[in-house]
Amino acid sequence: MARFVVLVIDSFGVGAMKDVTLVRPQDAGANTCGHILSQLPHLQLPTLEKLGLINALGYAPGDMQPSDSATWGVAELQHEGGDTFMGHQEILGTRPLPPLRMPFCDVIDRVEQALVSAGWQVERRGDELQFLWVNQAVAIGDNLEADLGQVYN
Repeated sequence: MARFVVLVIDSFGVGAMKDVTLVRPQDAGANTCGHILSQLPHLQLPTLEKLGLINALGYAPGDMQPSDSATWGVAELQHEGGDTFMGHQEILGTRPLPPLRMPFCDVIDRVEQALVSAGWQVERRGDELQFLWVNQAVAIGDNLEADLGQVYN
């Protein structure tokens, strides 16, 4: 069986999604990789270059060039909004549902009660933005990588 690598470098995107102006206009023009390489045109990232970073970027803003030997891809994600965690899930094959659009504080009491009723150890933490700490291992609350109230599941 052939092998492949999924390399996710968080916050090192190669451009905004096509629907950015409709879904998340504040991210129009987002391209962290392109902006960094434009500012540091002599930066060398040989392994990423061989893996197809410049191919994925779509242009060569500096010394690094597209790779002839790379098999590469760029995800065109289908989930709603600009949530990093859901993007990572989708890249690996899940189909995220539309997010709930309300802050977690609107349902924290019901979620806490359901968890306690199911036998989980639940501790409420936080001051202004409260979250649930379950079995001293799992946090449940507003997604800190998205806009407040945009996503939790």
